[in-house]
Amino acid sequence: MNFRRSLVVAGVLAGSVGIQVVWQSGDAQLLVGNSSQPPAGATGAPGEITCAQCHSGGNFSGPIYLIVNGSDTLQQSMDTFRYQRDSLYTLQLEVHTGAQRFGFEMTALDRSGNRAGTFLVTDAQRTVLLSAVINGASREYIAHRNANAQSVWTFQWRAPSWGDSIFVYLAVNSANNNGATSGDAIHVFRFLFLPDSLTGTGGGGGDTPITGLAALNGLEETSVYAELRIYTIDGRLIYQAWNVPADAVMRHVAHVRMRTQRSTWGSSLLLLWLRPVGEDSEPKARWLFD
Repeated sequence: MNFRRSLVVAGVLAGSVGIQVVWQSGDAQLLVGNSSQPPAGATGAPGEITCAQCHSGGNFSGPIYLIVNGSDTLQQSMDTFRYQRDSLYTLQLEVHTGAQRFGFEMTALDRSGNRAGTFLVTDAQRTVLLSAVINGASREYIAHRNANAQSVWTFQWRAPSWGDSIFVYLAVNSANNNGATSGDAIHVFRFLFLPDSLTGTGGGGGDTPITGLAALNGLEETSVYAELRIYTIDGRLIYQAWNVPADAVMRHVAHVRMRTQRSTWGSSLLLLWLRPVGEDSEPKARWLFD
């Protein structure tokens, strides 16, 4: 079983009638706006709406791709991409659903719902930056400008200088261009961006699955780990311990696996993160599969 690079999408936009949204403390004020751009705060991220509240009734379907640096293709929710801190990435969004008009909105957030990284416009005729305050936190969005029959957009995203799990929410509107909000289809995704420092290198890591409890061959080269963390596939920290002896790591893993089977976490896929003793020690992490 391979762990695929991927991302998650959520949102919607692009009929001929636009809605402008102003968010404050979780409450939304809706105003009739301009169809040249979507409302900020409509990706389906925590605390947000999606355009499906207005646009509906369409049956457009087909592949939607988010392509990173021309090589990593994200197509399904929870597809995951690994980023380098403070690095610049070119993103290309392609929509192939057979509609007559298209729009999108995207935001990147950390696990607390705060803005993560920075979007940059490279085509001011077709994309625009938006902002909104959601639950007291400022968020940034990149979205379509002047929605039309073109369904490919290119823009950039600069990763933050800190490394943590980032959720990229995307909302895409496949519209029938009938001048109303009927007959449109909304597609939402949520992608997961993981820093290289979290996914680690060496010892059989990366995309290589590790099965069973004999998971740490070649990894326990130190006598004590300063810190151990275990995450779910969607980036939730579910276990943390300090000063863990190497020969006790798998007992911690077995304990957490037992807990996951009795919980609503809904995933047997875990990320094991280990930092050896020493201030300059690089964290090491491995995906664990049942």
